[in-house]
Amino acid sequence: MKTYILILSLVSILFLSCDPEEMKEEVIRPAIILNGNKMDTAYLYTTYIDPGAKFFEDNKNGWINDRDFIPVTDISGTVKTNLPGTCYLNYNAKDSSGKPLATVTRTVHVVENRTAFLNGNYDVTCTCTSVAGPISTTTSQNYTASVWPNPDKDHFDLIPLNIGVQRVATNASLKGNFINIGYWSPDYDQSSSSSGTLSATKNTFTIDSKFHRFTPRVTYTCRNVYTKQLVLN
Repeated sequence: MKTYILILSLVSILFLSCDPEEMKEEVIRPAIILNGNKMDTAYLYTTYIDPGAKFFEDNKNGWINDRDFIPVTDISGTVKTNLPGTCYLNYNAKDSSGKPLATVTRTVHVVENRTAFLNGNYDVTCTCTSVAGPISTTTSQNYTASVWPNPDKDHFDLIPLNIGVQRVATNASLKGNFINIGYWSPDYDQSSSSSGTLSATKNTFTIDSKFHRFTPRVTYTCRNVYTKQLVLN
């Protein structure tokens, strides 16, 4: 009998101690959420792509999903990459009742990319050996190319790179004196590759490539030597 009385007493205490307000599901209030980083970086002479922001309405279910988000379209501020400095983007929105939400700001630091010293025009000497079955042929040619700023850290755009009978625009990255080359061409298989090295003087670099062409079936082994043109003041 004492056991039953004890259990009933505990149950009564639990029910009496529960505050109805505390039992309500949590309501998530509207707010602006940034896509990407609150502190971001842009590189000189490149185009900064704003990741944007989103906000959501009151959600009385206690959770939110992708369908609750609305893109923020009221954005003030610009990111100018022609000079180093700090820029600000302000994101504003209103809830369903027309009440403004708290403004959210993204800070963008405009800095020089580590590969900026490569920017400019180059004289290129290219030597390629093509192998098609038992036939091997070596050719040489000269052309001009340019290195342009790239919006990614430690990257640069190299235009063009000669790969046998074709010239391609590439996205390159620099790590130490090693140059990694990225490109895509429907004419070559995935085992094709290119990489390079930067000279100690940093005014020349060499790209070595091996490409396997589908049709006709030819393998090209190429060396492109880039020498930066002197700029006369």
